[in-house]
Amino acid sequence: MRLNTQLARHDSLVAILDALAILSGVHEHLPFDCLPDLSRPDVVRLDRHRNILFIADAKNTETPGNRATQIRLRGYLSWLIAFLRGGGRGVFALCFETEALVSSWIETVFMLANELSMSAPDWHASSFPPNIVVVRFLWRTQAMHAKRLNLNRV
Repeated sequence: MRLNTQLARHDSLVAILDALAILSGVHEHLPFDCLPDLSRPDVVRLDRHRNILFIADAKNTETPGNRATQIRLRGYLSWLIAFLRGGGRGVFALCFETEALVSSWIETVFMLANELSMSAPDWHASSFPPNIVVVRFLWRTQAMHAKRLNLNRV
């Protein structure tokens, strides 16, 4: 019974992430095996018009310090890098039920991005009752990032 409850909770978190992608205008659902290494994030969507790749993963039982989880997330981020190099923008999102882990998940994604020599993303955490958290990370193309930096210097 416990496994069924955990799967149902995980599926609920995945539904939230999928809705977030759709509400963000990223509608095209990509098959789960679309990444070249056949890794399977919970949500993979694409907006070809705005050139945005949305990759998201629900975390029901995994923790930020779990190395196997970190390796899997690092793989997802490596495919996001390839998309960014092609001129796109990338969104990576996590959804989980423990608000106390927000900082740890953010630190984990920043650590993995640093390992991959990615620029630091913009991020935002949102909490929803009863205890659901979504953390979104946004990477812009290098050209957009450089333009933004130059605007900040004016």
